[in-house]
Amino acid sequence: MRNLRFRLIRICLLSLVPALWWCSSQVWAQQEDGLFATLNSRYIISSDVERVSGEVEITESEFELKYADKLFDEMPVAVSLNVKHIDIVDDVDVDLPTHLEGMSLGLSAKVPVPFMDLDYYFIGLDIFPSMYTDDMGWEDSAFRIPVQAYVIYKESDDFIVVAGLSIRPDYDQQVLPIIGFIYKPNDRLTFNLTSKDPKILYELDDNLTAFAEFDYVNEEYEVTRASQDGVVLKHRESSMGFGLQYLVDDTVEASASVGSVFARRLEYRDGVGKVEPEAGIYLKAQVSYKF
Repeated sequence: MRNLRFRLIRICLLSLVPALWWCSSQVWAQQEDGLFATLNSRYIISSDVERVSGEVEITESEFELKYADKLFDEMPVAVSLNVKHIDIVDDVDVDLPTHLEGMSLGLSAKVPVPFMDLDYYFIGLDIFPSMYTDDMGWEDSAFRIPVQAYVIYKESDDFIVVAGLSIRPDYDQQVLPIIGFIYKPNDRLTFNLTSKDPKILYELDDNLTAFAEFDYVNEEYEVTRASQDGVVLKHRESSMGFGLQYLVDDTVEASASVGSVFARRLEYRDGVGKVEPEAGIYLKAQVSYKF
């Protein structure tokens, strides 16, 4: 069993690292039941743009309200509401929106795989009715319903592997892989690379945790370009950073981090206009509250 564990970890790390956080969302964690609210803000310092003159500065704010429980005391389910706002300040020739807005509802459930060991294998399904645009008008044409389907192998709470697909109708990239794992080799160190916020965490004491965080953004927004409505803007970027997480009490947790954003692109899907900011520095703060 131990050899199987290390082979799976090696495959995930060496062969499919880009997919670890590419499209994973609420895929799996040792789900804590209850109602949670999370607010975070990230500021990306102004960066030059590749191949053209100009700079781009981005500020992101995101709020999530999530309720998690277990049906019949054994089937994990979750409902979430996510609201995202992005401010863009630029002086480039490409006509970019000044802000982007996103709203999504998350519905998640996990059940044991039929005819298999109930303690080890599960099927997960997440549905995310979403609107991503550049205003709060929420046009019908901006409505999307991404779906994630995946299989979970849970050897124990200390070792979990996830693999599946994210299906995104009406997106430029309609099918993306999901793969990742949670591995806890000891009481202090945790590799959590299946969640919406993938991290490697090391507990310094009962309240303070150091972490490395990763992210990959692959989103599309329906925006207005000049007088043309319904144009799709693709937003791509990768990031990696380090920070500290502090457990204030049983209900409040706060964190701060700094890192680098790279492989950045804001590109219209029709090919008319593309901005590729150079790698930049980000500063991020987050507060979570458990009701």
